Amino acid sequence: MRPETYTALLKDLQKLQKTLVASQLEATRRDPALAARMARLHAEAEVGGRLDDFVGTAARKSTVLFLLRSVFVRVLEDLGILGLKRIRDDWGFAAFREVAPALGLRAYFGFVFRDLAVDFPALFSPSEDELPLPSEDGCRALWNLWHHPNRDGEHYTWDGEGAFESRFLGDLYQDLDADIRKRYALLQTPRFVEEYILDHTLTPALLEFDPARLREGDEN
Repeated sequence: MRPETYTALLKDLQKLQKTLVASQLEATRRDPALAARMARLHAEAEVGGRLDDFVGTAARKSTVLFLLRSVFVRVLEDLGILGLKRIRDDWGFAAFREVAPALGLRAYFGFVFRDLAVDFPALFSPSEDELPLPSEDGCRALWNLWHHPNRDGEHYTWDGEGAFESRFLGDLYQDLDADIRKRYALLQTPRFVEEYILDHTLTPALLEFDPARLREGDEN
């Protein structure tokens, strides 16, 4: 994926995130049980401040995680780590509808994330303060983002040699929502810091403990 395409994906996800946050806040106001749950979490957190601010932060955090999890699925699919394509192809959702014809994309995203949480709990397991998944319309908007070309006629894929740049995931994590970045200090380690750490830890270790020699020792 070209740098320009990464930039376009970030902008599309940021735009969608703002829409999803507004939808999540409205859904919370309409659902007495969910509103009561958020009030309980606010009281238990003992963070002070207004309940509305607490709910707003939860909505922004939840939508960021929802979008990021879809990115993780797409990356795992295109890198060949997942045997079956959950989001990239239509097959997964079609098969899901064969079993549960009354359910839509919202239920399908929930199923995909729960299924992948078995093998990737750190990426896909929800936290206690997360809101439920966005509405069916919100999930449809995300589905369309992955299935239709963007304004430049490009699809968001990680195919081909050299098509994946892992730092983009960190950039996306910190740039999707400025408020969440400030609140949780979501800042990716700069390259020069990474290089300094590796030069003073991993590189000397590789020189001292030759991996090839260590493998030979294990085989013997």
